[in-house]
Amino acid sequence: MPTWLLIVNTVIGALLGVASLTLIWDKFFRTRTGSQLETSLDSLKVHSWTLPERLNLEHRLTDIEKELSMLTEIHEVLEQYMAKILHSPHRQELDRLLEKIEGREELTNAELMFALDWLYEIAEDKAAAKGERNLAAGLIAILSVKAKYKEAGSTSH
Repeated sequence: MPTWLLIVNTVIGALLGVASLTLIWDKFFRTRTGSQLETSLDSLKVHSWTLPERLNLEHRLTDIEKELSMLTEIHEVLEQYMAKILHSPHRQELDRLLEKIEGREELTNAELMFALDWLYEIAEDKAAAKGERNLAAGLIAILSVKAKYKEAGSTSH
């Protein structure tokens, strides 16, 4: 195997590892919405926490919000670059959707399902390059999580 391919596979593996860890982190902290956190803070005030305790908690929550913001940005960047690398002239329908992802445009539900089907095919295709399969799997993970939270957000309103 050529050296450049080993390096590319290593970098892709590292990116997928980081993406997986950030998705787990993101899932853990996104289970609470902003209004739930505000309600929790209000109930803490009623239970007579001291001012230093409340300030400490507020600082920790601010730190968590910053971390979530950074993780969201990481996901968006990974999503863009994965889409850019997976772009292929042999799959015009998928390429159109990948271009939308690169441009940070939101996919419709139908487009998302179509893109996920194509990506699953690539991820499971033993004839495809390992790096391409890994990128497809990583993009599936990111798009699936985004779809889940998009769906959860639309049902909570």
